[in-house]
Amino acid sequence: MKDSNVNSPPIEHSYWNPTDVIITQDLIPSLVAALEKFCPQAKTVLLVTGRNAVRKFGYFDLVYQNLQSAFHVVLFEGVVPDPSPKTAEECARLIEEKKVDAVIAMGGGSVIDLCKVATSFVGARADIEPFLAEQNHLISKRKLPLIAIPTTAGTGSEVTPYAVLTGENGRKLFAISPHFFPTVGIVCFQFHQTVPQRIIREVGMDGFTHALEALWARRASPVTDALAMQALIRFHHYLVPYYKNPTDSHLAEEVATAAMLAGQAFSNAYTVICHALSFPLATHLNLSHGKCCALTIVATAEFNADITTPALEQLAREIGLNSPKELPNYIRRLREGLEDDITLSSVGFKPVDIPLIAEKANACMLGNNIIHCDIEELSIVLSNSQ
Repeated sequence: MKDSNVNSPPIEHSYWNPTDVIITQDLIPSLVAALEKFCPQAKTVLLVTGRNAVRKFGYFDLVYQNLQSAFHVVLFEGVVPDPSPKTAEECARLIEEKKVDAVIAMGGGSVIDLCKVATSFVGARADIEPFLAEQNHLISKRKLPLIAIPTTAGTGSEVTPYAVLTGENGRKLFAISPHFFPTVGIVCFQFHQTVPQRIIREVGMDGFTHALEALWARRASPVTDALAMQALIRFHHYLVPYYKNPTDSHLAEEVATAAMLAGQAFSNAYTVICHALSFPLATHLNLSHGKCCALTIVATAEFNADITTPALEQLAREIGLNSPKELPNYIRRLREGLEDDITLSSVGFKPVDIPLIAEKANACMLGNNIIHCDIEELSIVLSNSQ
């Protein structure tokens, strides 16, 4: 049976996020200024990208050609979604071999997360996977500046201390380190005007979930509440219109900004039930992280429907609800607007899988939920998501 006991919130609040943030339509001047500020003596830079999109839409040529006039540019291309620690080790070795002075990560969350890890393991002579899996406290300070340029609006990785790689047997390695904060996050909304609708839907729900879970978090503070609120208001007004018209520059800017604000919120507040389940679900079902968040966010909102805080009450007013208790139906309508009708059952999840996933849910994230949630209650959340 659901335990409605409320975990005691912290008696004091703090907020720390060292990442410089630039929001721009014109990337190159901002990128050059960031390099001059944080690595004024740089001669060699490493440009890390994904597989196809940055070349397909001309962003690679834009950045590469402009950088070549001032720097020796080394490339690490073709990073796949959910990269492995071995790929991060390869990138770290390249940084060392080429004597790279600064790293530019241009891509989705996978590219940025890979660079967070690689830049913290330059010169290391050990397998990365154990550090990510169970020794986060031993991760070293980053050796050189990291400039993160997201090309999707959702993960917020450009402003967070988190990195997710994929280890052996598909295990998601969710790591947290203060050394993972990028030096600079450059949100260039021009890059967000060519994102496929499928990606907008998936990463958009990830960003929305980051912000909403930050409001349900024990670690929430007045600062994270304000950031999450601004993110959710933007998602409310602009996410579905952006999904329907991705080439609109204003819509792209607003949603990219929302994702970044959500990242700033959960960088300190952390996440709760939905994300606790998303990692074992992604491994078990071989689905993207954003899709897994969308699968359980309604049931998580139902579980948390009794949570009432000033921030949640204000959110309800801002998005036209009578109370936070209406959030589950609101999220259902949001998913409908994104043409997202998948359920756990529709992607192959079976009732027999419930105990396994509940057992593997991230305990720290569960403990961060204002209302206590145990394995039995997690099983109900999963059951209600089918």
